[in-house]
Amino acid sequence: MPEVADESGLPEGWVLSKGITRDIGDDWQGNRRSALLEVPSVIAPATRNVLLNPEHLDAKHVTVRASTLFALEPRLRQLTGYALSYREAGAFNPKQ
Repeated sequence: MPEVADESGLPEGWVLSKGITRDIGDDWQGNRRSALLEVPSVIAPATRNVLLNPEHLDAKHVTVRASTLFALEPRLRQLTGYALSYREAGAFNPKQ
């Protein structure tokens, strides 16, 4: 089971600050508290992301059970600067 980062425990302004979330992620990774960390998504607020800590001893036991390709709606791309599709981002697709 992943460690869960609850939104209520995140500092005010976390959505707008890459620095805040990066510091939290760096602390989690460096302390090796868990192999997985479930976090709220900034891009799709109703969803969650799961991060893998490659430095944790249990990371080698983690397997991908399912994956879903996800394309951002074009208007979100304009707002965020994120790639429109996995193909554009060069993202890993374990089903390929």
